[in-house]
Amino acid sequence: MFFDIVRIARVKQPKVLFLENVENLMKHNQGKTFRVIIDTIKNIGYNVYHKILNATDYGVPQSRKRLYIIAFRNDLNINNFNFPKPQILNKHLDDILLDDIYTKDYVINRYDLVLKKNN
Repeated sequence: MFFDIVRIARVKQPKVLFLENVENLMKHNQGKTFRVIIDTIKNIGYNVYHKILNATDYGVPQSRKRLYIIAFRNDLNINNFNFPKPQILNKHLDDILLDDIYTKDYVINRYDLVLKKNN
């Protein structure tokens, strides 16, 4: 799929490419796959920046590390890009759950399931 993205980018020349993948892409085939990706994007005229970010560092109550690749077309002269700094928020499950009064119609009662299964 990556080379389809490159083919489209070569023709359409978008100002920015934003790619996301698993963090282990950087280690795949001893890093050769990642090097091909970075070099290919540079060869079609982009400045490339990459970083592994974890969703939990940005207020999402889930630990999910992903590799982000941001590439700016060379003619934009963006030679310094910084990924957003983590904003550590102490989120807990209770912080995002709705009160029972709002969800009572959507909760499956285990007792009801046992009764339905036995009938």
